[in-house]
Amino acid sequence: MWLPCLGYWAAQVRIGTPEVAAWLPGDDAARAIYQQFLEQFGDDQVLFVTWPNCTLDDPRLRQLSGYLQELARTQPQLGISQVQDSWLMLQRWLEAHSELSLPMAQQQLQGFAIGADGSCFITLHVDAELGDRRAPLVQTLRQSAQQIIGIDSSELILAGEPFQVYVIDRASRETIERFVPPSSLLALGVAWLCLRRLRLTLLVFVLAGLGQLIGLALIAVFFSEMSAVLVVLPTLIFMLTLSGAVHLTNYYRDVGGQDVAEAGAQAFRLGARPCVLATLTTIFGFGSLLVSQLQPVWQFGSLAALGLFLATALLLGLVPAAVSLAVWHPSTTCRNSPSEREKPRHMLPTSDEDPRLCGNNRESRACQWLTELTARHASLISLLGVIALLLSLAGLLRLKTSTEFEDMFPPSSPAIESLRWMQSHLGPINSIELVLSFPKNSSEDVLAQAQLLAAIHADLTNSAHVSAVLSAATFLPPLDTGQGMRATIRRAVLRRTLSAHREDLQAEHLLAEQPDAWRWRLSARIHNLAGDNYHKIQTQLATLVQARIDAQAGRLQPTNLPNTAPTNSGQASFVITGLQRVIEKAHLTMLTDLGGSFAMAFLLIVPVMMLIVRSVRAGLLLMLPNVLPVAMVFGVMGWLSVKLDVASILTASVALGIAVDDTLHFMTWFLRGRAQGLDAKGAVRHAIAGCARAMLHTSIICTGSMLPFLFCDFVPTSKFALLMILILGGAIVGDLLLLPAILQSRYFGQKYFGKQGDSTR
Repeated sequence: MWLPCLGYWAAQVRIGTPEVAAWLPGDDAARAIYQQFLEQFGDDQVLFVTWPNCTLDDPRLRQLSGYLQELARTQPQLGISQVQDSWLMLQRWLEAHSELSLPMAQQQLQGFAIGADGSCFITLHVDAELGDRRAPLVQTLRQSAQQIIGIDSSELILAGEPFQVYVIDRASRETIERFVPPSSLLALGVAWLCLRRLRLTLLVFVLAGLGQLIGLALIAVFFSEMSAVLVVLPTLIFMLTLSGAVHLTNYYRDVGGQDVAEAGAQAFRLGARPCVLATLTTIFGFGSLLVSQLQPVWQFGSLAALGLFLATALLLGLVPAAVSLAVWHPSTTCRNSPSEREKPRHMLPTSDEDPRLCGNNRESRACQWLTELTARHASLISLLGVIALLLSLAGLLRLKTSTEFEDMFPPSSPAIESLRWMQSHLGPINSIELVLSFPKNSSEDVLAQAQLLAAIHADLTNSAHVSAVLSAATFLPPLDTGQGMRATIRRAVLRRTLSAHREDLQAEHLLAEQPDAWRWRLSARIHNLAGDNYHKIQTQLATLVQARIDAQAGRLQPTNLPNTAPTNSGQASFVITGLQRVIEKAHLTMLTDLGGSFAMAFLLIVPVMMLIVRSVRAGLLLMLPNVLPVAMVFGVMGWLSVKLDVASILTASVALGIAVDDTLHFMTWFLRGRAQGLDAKGAVRHAIAGCARAMLHTSIICTGSMLPFLFCDFVPTSKFALLMILILGGAIVGDLLLLPAILQSRYFGQKYFGKQGDSTR
């Protein structure tokens, strides 16, 4: 009954990525200011439309612009709120400055209305809540360009935040369609190569497929839309469910001399505890993401934790019955002689040559070699592990983050090429929004406000960081500040003109009237705004504006909170906002969340390890093989200046929880050996013989399921897959090399991990 329900819910999933502004919590100061800005002035993000050799002399510019204006009126469902083009903006400027020529107008509006090389474009202001209308809008633009002016979609150049979100959504959809099926098939093939039994392979594959279905259904039920970050969640649950199924069937294979029903019950008794604990630690890893302030991160963590819990419950309930229905007898899988079937592997070997240690001579030699290697060089291996950890921790201090669109796709991507063409011909499209506020009880009249606005506009234009500035001052005639009767009359005329055109300025989203204040907008296009430059540029521009207001309108009180009333009557104030500020806040939050979520995962998982070995120090020591792979991967990223994206943040806590799984299974076998009288070396070999094969199988299968995503053009997804593969590979090395070395070391093995005959169960 529940299977059709899962299938129905999974089929309802839609693709949709929220804008970066929606990532931050609603009470975040940067988002609150930006939200207030949107309410007052409308969306600051526009969709740019152009094509090669588009100039003022190109009649197609006006043709397409006029057609899009008509579409905005007749098809409101497209979400187009305003259409402008270079020709219209230049005409408006010339009307306000009739004494100037067209070349001077082009120079004055360079960067906002026209490019440095004369390239022109159309700008579409779209609804802030465009949602799933982005795809129809982009398709309409391409069809319109083809039908109205004969520009093919391959020649049409689009850029801007709405188009970028559309490209991300399309990449997410292509990831699901192109890479999820090969991922599942490759995992199936690798599982068969590892397990060598078709029915067993199909069993674990079906169980893992149910886990994947659960992941899709949860996304549909709770969020309805699958963002670019959630794309890998169903595959991750598939991978973890498959891993648990392999470990459970490994316990089933290692019981001997029993019929199918007895073998299933015995395998469940042996494997349920470590599997439940392994799932618990992985859920802790997912759950630690809930401390994040970023919406995609905590959504991923909550759904992954719930999905893995449900998948594991399903796994534990179905494996014994499924194995019995398969009519597959464990005694035929890895043991040949009756004497071997009488001695299940979970019982202790009687000698080093006991075939139960690994199952065949090659595996037995590998077990012996690995045990001897880690015993002989236990101290050296442990020391190298500590040194590697310290070097990795130093690299963590150099980590940087990015949510920039340019970092999400390869340089050869059409979307990136369009963006770079736009930047090279039209100038930078990233902007900072500055809102200058005057309380209504201010002594400054509209002319004085406009004069201050014009002075700040000029200061920003002269800044080395600023490419262009757009404000009401762009379209106002020169504001005469001279003396004498003529200047006084001119100011009076300007004052009446400004008062009469306030509604026009508000319609153009350059002025906003609030119950308590008048707010003037200045948009500044900035060179190299992304990355580490943002904070420096913002500080310098804020200082520049403050100096101008201090000189011309009294002391300034810049505020970072919305709706903050000036402290003195008539006092001007300003805020700096815009989407880029929200993106910068997301960058800082990502780095904070990485440390916070990893620390939370560590604090949640360590008590489980302490419970297993019944020792605080031993539990902490067992975390070394699990923390080291994560620290090394992220440390190397820091040393190589590879930037973290939002998907990379997920891997640290998630991989820590997954890495602990194999440690728990290894320790289960090790402690069982110690409890039954083996010394540390014998218990290590017993553990390697008991679970190394399953550990290798799960790592290889999980790597296989992640491998196709490496070829995804969407960089966050491919980077997530790469990091997971590297960390899982490092974890298996840590569990089969560093962990045995620690357990056999002269100091730790005897002191912290149980004496011969101790009961640890």
